[in-house]
Amino acid sequence: MPLENLLQLNIAALVAMGSLLLGMGQNNHLLPMFAVGSAVVSVFLTDFWRIIRLNTIVANIAGILAVVFCLSDFFEFEHKQEQLFAVANLLVYLQIVLLFQKKNNRLYGHLLVLSLLQVVVASALGLALQFGIMLVIYMFAALTAMCLFFFHRELARHAAEEIPNPSSAATSQENIQGSESTADPFRMLANLSYVELVRDLTLGGLVRCVVTMGCATMIISCALFFTIPRAGTSEWQSERTSEQEIGFTPKVTFNETGMLRRSGQKVMRVTFVDPHSEEPYPIIGEPYFRGTVLWDYSTTDGAGQWRQVDLNIADEYVQLNAVPVDQFLIRQEIVLEPRRDQILFSVYPIYQNERTPNGVIYNVRERQLVHRLDDNYRQRGEFRYSLSTTTFASGWQDSMIGHCQYTSEIENAQEIRQLLEIDLAQFPRLKEIADSVASDARATDRLSLARALESHLRNSGDYQYETDFDRVQALRQPGVDPIEDFVGNHRSGHCEYFASTLALMLRTQGIPSRLVVGYLGGEYNSFGKYFIVREEHAHAWVEAYLEPDQIPPSHRHHEWTSSGAWLRLDPTPPGHGGLPISSRNSIVARMTQWVDYTQLLWSEYVVGLNSERQYKSIYRPLLERITNFLRVVFGRETWGTLLQQIMELK
Repeated sequence: MPLENLLQLNIAALVAMGSLLLGMGQNNHLLPMFAVGSAVVSVFLTDFWRIIRLNTIVANIAGILAVVFCLSDFFEFEHKQEQLFAVANLLVYLQIVLLFQKKNNRLYGHLLVLSLLQVVVASALGLALQFGIMLVIYMFAALTAMCLFFFHRELARHAAEEIPNPSSAATSQENIQGSESTADPFRMLANLSYVELVRDLTLGGLVRCVVTMGCATMIISCALFFTIPRAGTSEWQSERTSEQEIGFTPKVTFNETGMLRRSGQKVMRVTFVDPHSEEPYPIIGEPYFRGTVLWDYSTTDGAGQWRQVDLNIADEYVQLNAVPVDQFLIRQEIVLEPRRDQILFSVYPIYQNERTPNGVIYNVRERQLVHRLDDNYRQRGEFRYSLSTTTFASGWQDSMIGHCQYTSEIENAQEIRQLLEIDLAQFPRLKEIADSVASDARATDRLSLARALESHLRNSGDYQYETDFDRVQALRQPGVDPIEDFVGNHRSGHCEYFASTLALMLRTQGIPSRLVVGYLGGEYNSFGKYFIVREEHAHAWVEAYLEPDQIPPSHRHHEWTSSGAWLRLDPTPPGHGGLPISSRNSIVARMTQWVDYTQLLWSEYVVGLNSERQYKSIYRPLLERITNFLRVVFGRETWGTLLQQIMELK
C-alpha cells in the first residue's frame, strides 16, 4: 500500500479513537460514533476514490458554523464541565470538516493537532479504567501517525527538490557506482529517488521503531507522573443531578405508580478493618448502613409519608464520642460518592477515631451523621471518612445499639412519647392483625413481641415483595391509608411498606418504634476486601426501643444499657433484591469483581493521585528510608562500633 494511503488510514483511526475517548468522558456516544463513521467514509470517498472533496470555501464556511454553534453552547452553559463538553464537540466538528477535504501536509498537521487536543480535553473527563487502556492504544497509533507523517513530508519535499536533468542524473549515477566503497551514505541517500526511498521503508522496521518509542515513552511518563510533586488536583466528576427511582431518600412517601426500576449508580465503597492488625475484617451476612431516622407518619390526600418533626432539642450538632475503653472496635473506611445532601452513612453505633475528619459530626435533632462544609466550599469529588464501631462480634453485626447519649433524660422521654403516636381509627385492620399475632405468640416482653410481629411479615408468606405498581394499582382501595391498604388488601409492596407496617404495628402494642432508611449490604469484592454499595441496595428497616430492664442479659454488659437500647428489626422477606448466593461466586461474578478492583486501583493511584496521597505513598516512605540510611551511616553507634573494631585490630 502506498505511504500516503497508510498515513490516511492511520489519521482516520486516530480521529476515531480520539472521538471515542471524548465519548467515554461525556457518557454520550452519539457524536463520537458519528465521527467514527465519518472517518471510515472519508477514507474511501475522499482519500481512496476521490468522489467527495470539499473545496476550501465550503470547508471554511462549515468550520465557521461549527465554531459559532459550539461557542453559543459554551456561553450558554454555566457549569465548567458543560463548557468543556462544548469545546470537545467543536474539536469533533472541525475534524469531520477536515476529513472530507483533499489532504496535504498542512491538513495532516491540523488533524494531528486537533486529535491531540481531543485527548487533552478527554483526559479531564475520562476517569474509567477503559479510558486508560484506550489511551495506551492511542499513544501507539499517534506515534505511528507521526512517523508516517514525517516520512511523507520529508520524502515529498525531497521529491519536489529533485532536478529532472537526465545528464545530471546519469553523471551522478556514474559517480556513485565509481566510488561505492568511499561514498558518503548521506550523499547516496540524497541522490536516491522518491520511489526508491519509499520502497526501502519496511513495515517491520516501522513497527519496531514505534514499539521502541512507545515503551520508552510509557516508562518515562510513568516515572514523571508518580514522582513530580503535585500542588493539588482538580476533579471533573459529574455531580448527581437527579433522584433515582429506587434509592435513598431522606423522606418516605407512598404514592408510587408504574414500575420502579433499580439503579446501579454507585453510592460508596466501604472497607472494614481490624485496627490492631490493619487487615480487612471479614463480615458475616449483609451489614446495615444507616442514613437517617424518621418517626412521624401522616396521611395527606391518600398518600402516606414518614418525616421528621421538631423534637425541641437544644443542641443541633455535637461532636462524636471517643472510642470506648475495653471494647472490641472495628474501623470503617468509607469513600462516599458526590451527593447533594450532607448525610453520611455508616454501621452504628459510631465513634470517632484519629482518622475521622473534623467536619464529621452528629445532628441530634435529625438523628443522622452529617459532614459540615464551609459555604464557599463546593464538594467536587468523593468524600472520605473513617469511623469506629463496636457492633461486630465474630463477624456478626449486633441487632442492638445504644440509645442516643447526646440528649437529656427529658428530651429522651419526649422522643419516646412521639414514637408511640398513632391514629388507631385510621388502622383498624392493622391493629386487628397485630393483636392477633401478639395473642398467638403469647409474648410477655417487648423483645419477644417485636420478634413475633417481624416474623409475621417476613416469614408467613402472606405478603409479597413487589416493585410493579401497575399491577398493585388495580387492587388498591381509594381513600384508604396506603399502609392499611397494604396490610388488609393487596399485601404487595417494597421494603418501605414492610418496615412501615411493622413500625405501626409495634406502636399499636405500646412499643416505641421508628423507621430507619439507609442501605443494606452491597457487592462484596473478594479481591479488594470491600463492599460496593449502589442505589439499588437502598433499604428501610425498623428500630424498636427497649427499656434498660428489657435488654437481654447477653447485652447488658455494654456501656449504653443504662439508657435503653434500639432493637433492629427487618420485616422484608429475604431475597428481595441482588444476586442469589449461588451466583455471587460464579466465573462472571469473579471477573466482575476483578474488573472493579482494577478500576479501584486505577482510581486510587492514577486518577486520584493528589498531593496528599502522593506524599503518603511515595515521598514519605522514600524519606523514611533515606533517613534510616543516614542514621545508620552517620549514627553515633555505627561510628562507635567501627572505632571499637579498629582499636581491637591494634
